[in-house]
Amino acid sequence: MTKMTGNPFYARGPVEPQYFANRSELLQFFVQNIEDAAQNKNTKPDNITILGNWGIGKTSTLLKFQDIIHNEKKDVINVFSVLFPLKPSVCESTDVFTSSLLNAISKQYSISVSLKDRIGDVIKEEAKIWEQWKLESISLSPELRRESRNPDLVDALTRLWGKLEKKGIDLVVIMIDDIHYMLTEGWSGSLYDLRTDIQALATGGQNIFL
Repeated sequence: MTKMTGNPFYARGPVEPQYFANRSELLQFFVQNIEDAAQNKNTKPDNITILGNWGIGKTSTLLKFQDIIHNEKKDVINVFSVLFPLKPSVCESTDVFTSSLLNAISKQYSISVSLKDRIGDVIKEEAKIWEQWKLESISLSPELRRESRNPDLVDALTRLWGKLEKKGIDLVVIMIDDIHYMLTEGWSGSLYDLRTDIQALATGGQNIFL
């Protein structure tokens, strides 16, 4: 007698990584990039943008990426990753976006079990700095906020990478789900700002893959 189970290809949610099928060319491109970037510090990672209609499998692909780096490749490279689900309210300004992304990094990161103890203290330390920045930013008037020298996304990720690298991390992978909201709901030039920031990180030697 066959026991009936739930349909793993339920159209209203992402597919679990173990049921992910096809798109071998995209997966191969991803694997090649993370391996090259992790094993050769002179190789800057190519950033990937996945576009498509609702339900086509964008979130499923990101979950598969995460499964690859933390399961299939866990004995080859040490990766710190975060999957950040974007929503319209997060895109209203660069401050809100930066604060939300850093919050996700501090609370929703994934890493190999062997490095958890070493990395946990780093994240707690950086999270305190990010929270203080957030509180100071909120307390300032818009005019003073623009003039303040609180760390931006590049500053925060540069500090984070420097500490993670010393703890044995080869690569940081940031996956932003529903990034199309930056085009439809974001501040003027939001996607271009993000691209510029990521390029600045790569130029500065931070091994961060978006």
